[in-house]
Amino acid sequence: MVIIMEELVEKVKNGDKEAYSALIKNLKSELYSIAKTKISNEEDVKDILQETILIGYLKINQLKENKHFKTWLIRILINECNKFYRNQKKERILNKRYLEEKSRDNITENFSIDNIIEKLDDVEKKIFKLYYEDKHSVREISKILGIKVNTIKSKLSRGRKKIENKYRNGIVAVLILVLLTTGVVFAKEIVDYINRLFGGNTSDGMETAVNNGYVEEVNTEYQEAGGISISIEEILMDDYNLAINFKLDFEKEYDAEAFKLARIKDLVIRDETGGLVFSSTAEKIREDEKEEYLERSGYSFVSTEINDKQLKLSFIATGNWMPFPRSKHLYINFTQILTKKIVNREEQDMVYEGNWTFEVDVPEEFYNRETVIYKAISCSEPEIDINKITATLSNTAFKVYIPEIISDKIEYGVMALREQYIENEKGEKFTPAQTSDGNGGHATVEDRIIEYHNTFNLTKYDSTDVITLHILTNKNEEITIDFKSE
Repeated sequence: MVIIMEELVEKVKNGDKEAYSALIKNLKSELYSIAKTKISNEEDVKDILQETILIGYLKINQLKENKHFKTWLIRILINECNKFYRNQKKERILNKRYLEEKSRDNITENFSIDNIIEKLDDVEKKIFKLYYEDKHSVREISKILGIKVNTIKSKLSRGRKKIENKYRNGIVAVLILVLLTTGVVFAKEIVDYINRLFGGNTSDGMETAVNNGYVEEVNTEYQEAGGISISIEEILMDDYNLAINFKLDFEKEYDAEAFKLARIKDLVIRDETGGLVFSSTAEKIREDEKEEYLERSGYSFVSTEINDKQLKLSFIATGNWMPFPRSKHLYINFTQILTKKIVNREEQDMVYEGNWTFEVDVPEEFYNRETVIYKAISCSEPEIDINKITATLSNTAFKVYIPEIISDKIEYGVMALREQYIENEKGEKFTPAQTSDGNGGHATVEDRIIEYHNTFNLTKYDSTDVITLHILTNKNEEITIDFKSE
C-alpha cells in the first residue's frame, strides 16, 4: 500500500489529476473521522475536507518525501480545523451566556422545586412534582392523573423548555435540570457563576487570579456617542487571557433590557507601538496583521444588567495560541455595538453606531508578568518523547503541548482520551479551562495521538515545584506525565 501511495503521489506531482483522486479516495474516510473528532457540524466538516483536499493538491510539490503524504495531508487538515475554531467560529455559543436580573433574583441558598417550576401551568406543575419530587414513572403518572403517556412526555419536554427559558444562562439551566433529576443542590455554584467579576465566561483559573488581586480597576472617563456613554471599569491581562469590563450608561431612549445580548462588533486593541493586541474583525487591520488576528480571535461577550439604565459588558479573549504582547499602554477603539431584538417572534440584529476610544495605562504587574516554564521529567509511557513536550504556567492558566502520544493504554479512535487534570504536590486537582474551543484538542492518527494541547485551571497561585498531568484513556487506564518548574 505504501509503495502504491508513493507512486500515486509522484504521478500527481507530474500532473496526473486522476492519481490525486485515487489518493483521496483511499484517505477520505480517515480524514472525515479525524475532522469529526474536532468539529461536530456536518456541513462545516465537509467544508474543511474540501479546503484540505484543495490545499493538498495545490501544495503537493512542497512535499519532500512521497511516503509522508498521508501524515502531511492530515497535518493540513488539523491546521484547517484549528483555523476554523479561531476564525470562522469566533462568535460561538459562549456569546449567548448572558445573565438576567430575574434569574439572579430567583437564586437563593435554598433552591426548591416550587420556585423552579413557578412558570409552569397547573398540569405541568403536578407532572413535574410527581416525576421529579415523588419519583413516579411516566406510566404511573398517567394512571394517577388519567392522562395519556405521550401527553405526559410532551408536558415534561415543554416544561423543561420553559425552565431553560426562565434561566436563560445555559450553565445555570443545566444545573437546575440536574437538581431536578438528582436532587443535588447547586445553589452555591450558580451564585458563584453569576457573581464572577468578568461574567460567567471566565475560567476558574482567571477567577483564581482575580481573587488573588490580579486585576486592575481602571475607571476611565465616559465616552459618549449616539446616546450611549461607555467607560472601562476593570481589566485583566495575562499571556493567554485578556478581560475587560465596559460600563454602559443609556440616555432616555434606551434601556439596559434591550442590550442583554450586546456585543462590540469591531473592537480593536493595540499596544504602545501600534501593534495588534486583539481585533474582533479582519476589516480594521492591516494585511500583515492577518496571521496574528487568526491566532488571537477567540473571544466572547457577556452582559450583566446593573439597573434600567446601566449595563456591564464583559469582554473575554481566551484560548489563544500566541501570547498577548507586554505593553504599558493599550489603545481601545470601536464604532459599532450589536444587539438583538425580537420582531414578529424572530431575532433581528440591531446596530448602534458611534466612536468610542480609550487609552488605558497597563499596571506593571501586567506588562512585567512572569511566565514559568515547566519541563517534563518523567512519563508512564516510554514511547512518549518527553523532550518534545512543552508547558508554561501563567497567572491564569497552565498550557501543555504534546506532539505525539503513543501508548498501548489507548484504543485509537473517537474519544480516545477522556478525563484529564493537573495535580499539584498538595493533591489538589485542576481541570481543563474549557472556556473556548481554542483551549484544547488533539487528533487520532492510526496508532498515535498527535497535536495534543490543553489549557488547565492551574495558576501560579496554586502551583507547586512538581506537578502531574493525568490522562484517563478509553480503556480506563491512566497516562501520567510529571513536570518540574525550571
